[in-house]
Amino acid sequence: LIILDIGFDDLDDSKSALIIEVKNLSKYPTPVIFISKATDINTRLQAVRAGGDAYFSKPLNIGKLVDKMDSIIAHPVPDPYRVLVVDDNLFTASYYSVLFQNAGMLTTVVTDPFQVMHTIVEFRPDLILLDLYMEGCTGIELAAILRQQDAYVGIPIVYLSAEEDKEKQIEAMRWGADDFFAKSLPPEYVI
Repeated sequence: LIILDIGFDDLDDSKSALIIEVKNLSKYPTPVIFISKATDINTRLQAVRAGGDAYFSKPLNIGKLVDKMDSIIAHPVPDPYRVLVVDDNLFTASYYSVLFQNAGMLTTVVTDPFQVMHTIVEFRPDLILLDLYMEGCTGIELAAILRQQDAYVGIPIVYLSAEEDKEKQIEAMRWGADDFFAKSLPPEYVI
């Protein structure tokens, strides 16, 4: 952690660039907190442009400074996102499952839409990635079923489909999904 006491004219472009360079020397960027007598927006803007994570005006409230230091320095490891991939095509479902696993997420694949309810209870997903066109039960129908149950209203549903027609995508969204991704999207965007 770096704490810098600055004045109004202390941060020019070259000093800001140097601070950003120092901040990013390691794998985890070094947090920077600025302290100053100045309370104007220009000095605060200079601090933001220099990569500041926090800014405190003098006189300092030491308790707030320590709290901010604790929150900045603490690196809690978040639980990985849990994604339920529902697609009746095993190859497609497996592809997206591996894609998410490589990004550090936990996944479960369901190829039979009639097995989704049991899997949701067991897996407790943070997000459901749902194919639009499946045999026996479409993604729209499955989303509507899930949204009828209070326990599942808060789980985001994202359609992932080969459907490129924007009107059909918008119509599908009306049945309880939160977003719509075309399968033609680059994997980085989907992640």
